[in-house]
Amino acid sequence: MVACTKCGGRAVIQLKYAGADLCGECFVRQFEKRVYKANRDFRLFRKGETVAAAVSGGKDSLAMLHCLAKISKRIGFEVRPLLVDEGISGYRDKTMEKARQACSSLGLPLVVYSFRDHVGHSTDEIVAKKRAAGAQPGACSFCGVLRRKVLNKAAREIGADKVATGHNLDDMCQTLLMNLLRNDSNGLARFGPAGGDGMESGFVRRIRPLAYVPERESALYCVLNGISFYEGSCPYSVEAFRGPVKNFLNDLEASRPGTKFALFKSLLRFGRGGGDAAEENAGGAGSGGAGSGGPFACGRCGEPSSGRLCRGCELLSSIGC
Repeated sequence: MVACTKCGGRAVIQLKYAGADLCGECFVRQFEKRVYKANRDFRLFRKGETVAAAVSGGKDSLAMLHCLAKISKRIGFEVRPLLVDEGISGYRDKTMEKARQACSSLGLPLVVYSFRDHVGHSTDEIVAKKRAAGAQPGACSFCGVLRRKVLNKAAREIGADKVATGHNLDDMCQTLLMNLLRNDSNGLARFGPAGGDGMESGFVRRIRPLAYVPERESALYCVLNGISFYEGSCPYSVEAFRGPVKNFLNDLEASRPGTKFALFKSLLRFGRGGGDAAEENAGGAGSGGAGSGGPFACGRCGEPSSGRLCRGCELLSSIGC
């Protein structure tokens, strides 16, 4: 039996980057301490606030929701689970059921906003339209932008002060590396654990409570707390640039434990942790661009944008939607 480094009990996980083996109880305690640390370091939560918890039914978002339900009682803020249904058949319906189960166990009602109701087209419909036009599907480029747009709208309409997403340490490192590989200096400056310090009208500040948590640890946290989560992946995810970057970082971490935490420290030096919501919904140069002085109301949908058209409407217009 491998003994827990902290209490001597039976270890259930080895953390090579920390040189530690932890039992279930000590692991859960450490996991939650890391969320508290993210709150202290980045000033994520405040008493009296309403926080929309973006859930999907996967391990990260449900682990985050479980933690926020605990932390909210101690700090004194309200948690409102929120799910965006992109309209991906055979996938989102399954993840949504897991999200409903988790919310029900915590006594929290789940609010669902769908692409079809708030964008006019599901992701499956958008992909079908692109294929009919002879174009590559490119589902992720559309889905990501539209999902952020609908999530922001939903959070604003339910009266949330902030949106908490389940981005973990791995996600943060992958995004940093992707921005470097794309030579995206704006992305480097904007992406961080704490969202914006003072969002423009209509944009809800986005925060990432799992910034200090490696991805694989979210799954164990769920298992140890009896949280059932969806274990599959989106059928369109094979198209994404993130996949190869993820594999590369996992290989580095396996050979050099601690690489991801070191890279995260670099992210904190590069970025100022703010402003990403405006960038994510921004129009391109043809519609005024991110630097054109907004925020504006999108000329098509009325949602806030840093250009004359939001990026979501630009993408939809490009395929005749």
